[in-house]
Amino acid sequence: HLHLFNPALTGLFGLNPAQLAQRPSFREFLEALRGQRMLPEQSDFTQWRRKLTAAIERTGEEPFHEDWTLPSGQILRVTVRPHPRGALAFVFQDISGHVMLERRYRTEIELGQATLDRLREAVAVFGSSGQLLITGGIEDMIKVANEKCHPSESWSDLVDYVLTAGREPRWNALVEPYSGGRWLLRASALPDGSTMLVISASLAEHEEPEQIPLHLAPVEPEGLPRTMLETPLPAPRLVQS
Repeated sequence: HLHLFNPALTGLFGLNPAQLAQRPSFREFLEALRGQRMLPEQSDFTQWRRKLTAAIERTGEEPFHEDWTLPSGQILRVTVRPHPRGALAFVFQDISGHVMLERRYRTEIELGQATLDRLREAVAVFGSSGQLLITGGIEDMIKVANEKCHPSESWSDLVDYVLTAGREPRWNALVEPYSGGRWLLRASALPDGSTMLVISASLAEHEEPEQIPLHLAPVEPEGLPRTMLETPLPAPRLVQS
């Protein structure tokens, strides 16, 4: 039976304090929540209640956790902890905002990855320390790129740009691969101190680096792996920093 509760419980579930003061059983408490549509919808409520009760009764030293998605879309995290003299303490937490924020962040990551997957150019994002946020590091990329291109100081200049604080917003350079043609290197400083590098191929002789647009198509610069680290590697994946 219910022994103690606080005002936040009645506010969260819209229950009558006088009803709770009558010390309802756990089963009666669940029925009251069901009447308020503050329980997850179940095809077999009785079976769900039995499983929940059994799981809670097995709570030992470790707390019991379960997330409830309510018909309204609200998400509650239910935590049950052992209490002195064989009692159980229930904590109900509204985590709707946190879950929605997490879902929105994952959606933005997936959107960013979908955009990268359709870029014709090879793309990489480096942290302020030079660590490639996909895998490996800028030194690995330079090693592979040097093996595919004629010697150029542009690669060491790129390293300096990535590792330098207070740099210019953009940096451009041209390199010549052994396979012919030219590659345009374009680096941009991002707000968090990281750097985005875009490498595009087939630069026309009369075009300046600043005039070359990005093109959408599932094609990579000839001879350059999309991750620019080794051959072959999967397409770059965004990760959380």
